[in-house]
Amino acid sequence: MVNMIKNDKLKQTSIYIIGLILFAYGLLAINYFVYIGLGSEAFWVCYLALILIGFGAFIGNKTLVESQLIIITAPVLVWLIDFFYRLVFAQSLWGITDYFFTNLLPLSRFISLEHFFILPLGYLLWWLMPGRASWAGLLASSEILLIWVSSYLFTKPEFNVNCVFQSCLSFIPTNSFYSFYSLLIVLVIILVGILIINIIKRLKR
Repeated sequence: MVNMIKNDKLKQTSIYIIGLILFAYGLLAINYFVYIGLGSEAFWVCYLALILIGFGAFIGNKTLVESQLIIITAPVLVWLIDFFYRLVFAQSLWGITDYFFTNLLPLSRFISLEHFFILPLGYLLWWLMPGRASWAGLLASSEILLIWVSSYLFTKPEFNVNCVFQSCLSFIPTNSFYSFYSLLIVLVIILVGILIINIIKRLKR
């Protein structure tokens, strides 16, 4: 019984620590971009996910955490593939991470490092949290559509936040049908996220 209590306390402490790291990093990112006058950058889905995953850890809401993982899993995996291809072969694959290899401000580069740990820490947090998530797919779908609309209405086209104004992938053209394409991409992102979550749930049983 004592060992069980100790394990539960260790697990809960781990949840809070991971949540604090993610929340603080997301808060740093958003405040930094607002401070340097690039408020549009604060709308990037990964920064919002960092804060919401952390908040979900604090309040013990597994549905909120899972919904964010559904949203960010596919985009972050694509980012990582593009990054390591560029790093290994010294040439652009899809162009998503080309900005990282330019003369970024040091803090901007530091903030972008979140792509390397948001999924490992996010999934570890989700794994440690007790209970089951209900309607996470529905919450993720509603949220990503809200983010898409907000990015379109409240950010500047030159920043192309969340790729709503033009394609971030070299193999997807930006033309008169791009708004339709981008909504299809949103659908694929949600489906891939749900698929991966369900695969991990099977492994957890």
